[in-house]
Amino acid sequence: MIRASLPVIFSRGVVECSDDLFIEELVVEHGPTELLGRLFLRIDSELRQRGITMRFGTFQELMEVNRANQDSWHPMFSTFNPETCRIDDTNGYCIFGCDSDGNVATTQVGRLFDWTQTTFFDEVAEMRILYDDPDRDKRPGEEISVTAERTKGVSGRCAFLGAIWVRPDFRRKSLPALMGRLSRAYALTRWDIDYTTAMITEPVHKGLMVKRLGTENTDWGFELRGCPLGDTTGSMIWASADEITRMCHDFLAKFDELMDHRLHYRRANE
Repeated sequence: MIRASLPVIFSRGVVECSDDLFIEELVVEHGPTELLGRLFLRIDSELRQRGITMRFGTFQELMEVNRANQDSWHPMFSTFNPETCRIDDTNGYCIFGCDSDGNVATTQVGRLFDWTQTTFFDEVAEMRILYDDPDRDKRPGEEISVTAERTKGVSGRCAFLGAIWVRPDFRRKSLPALMGRLSRAYALTRWDIDYTTAMITEPVHKGLMVKRLGTENTDWGFELRGCPLGDTTGSMIWASADEITRMCHDFLAKFDELMDHRLHYRRANE
């Protein structure tokens, strides 16, 4: 087990440690620790260049931020609502990206599920992904249908990710790409998961959010009726632990390639 704030060796040399509280609190425990440590430091640096610093928050804070930004953020899936589900920092996490004034500008959330005796498909179809007790807590007339057959193969220790939001003045800064990869890697190293999973509504899916999140496992889909979001359809996405590790490697390799290109260009023009 290592902390991401320790010096991490790159092929380029030693990267300076961040003094950010988020990085100080982040423990790299499971998975390829050196690779994940490098990823966290790189993403922290990239977010800082965009005016964002990260911190952990509570699910009550998440609800307050969501309600205060309804003009740019629809109601979330009930999965992350502590008023209807047993969720706290023992089985979930909230990552907030804050601006220079300390106000939340972007969010990413994860929740751990034990699906060793069930599947992603079944948990969505039975609405247990949305409510701890669907019969008791779902709204009158609320129902769901699922046709994503490939998700029947997704089971084990799984993290369900969501509550992806970027404040309008921070959009077009690649925040979903950075925060999405951060969230997947964090779920892997914290919980030693088999898969990360998510449900993506159709407008978000068509906005190429899926590609930005760094996953290619997508199956269509689900149809929700009578839910807090209104009637909506969407896709179901997932990534295995091996795929998350490969994503982290490829992400860092692209940055190294870009750094090499910039260094070569600079030398050529000196």
